[in-house]
Amino acid sequence: MDNISRKWNIVLIFIFVVFFIGFASSQVLKSNKLVEDSKLAFQIETSQDTVRIGNSILIYMYLKNTANDSIRVKTRMAANREDEPHDVFFKVHDPSGQQLSFLVDIQFPSILSDDDYEILPPDQWIVKLCQIEHFFDFHQKGFYKIQAVYQNWTSPEAGDAWQGSLESNILEIQIQE
Repeated sequence: MDNISRKWNIVLIFIFVVFFIGFASSQVLKSNKLVEDSKLAFQIETSQDTVRIGNSILIYMYLKNTANDSIRVKTRMAANREDEPHDVFFKVHDPSGQQLSFLVDIQFPSILSDDDYEILPPDQWIVKLCQIEHFFDFHQKGFYKIQAVYQNWTSPEAGDAWQGSLESNILEIQIQE
């Protein structure tokens, strides 16, 4: 094998390795990737993957403008049952795969004010914190799956605000004794 052939083989192997590593890492990142539509992205994270029964479970909700222009969005991000007025509702599955019921009956105004909206510039985030243990029963040890859904289907006070529904990524947390 001459030097030129050997160099081309090395170059081809290098290209193949770079392509394979890029493809593999993109597959790994899919589980933590922002879930987005053409204008907004919605993601949830927790500060702890393992929590003791009875301790706080903090969920950080991130809403990002992925568009090239500013977007008016609802920023209240109030959590409630899916069938009650809400900005966000959660889908929580216990270790056996059963979907948990939202435990609290929250009454808050379904009519929003102008203060509940904000102009979100491109590539900017809104971050809200939710203590989810107030809304669901995490009494059983094991792995729970948590997903949030951000929605805005508001009436005229929303004006030109973004409207639609965005599902977040799915978190898995472990509850221990």
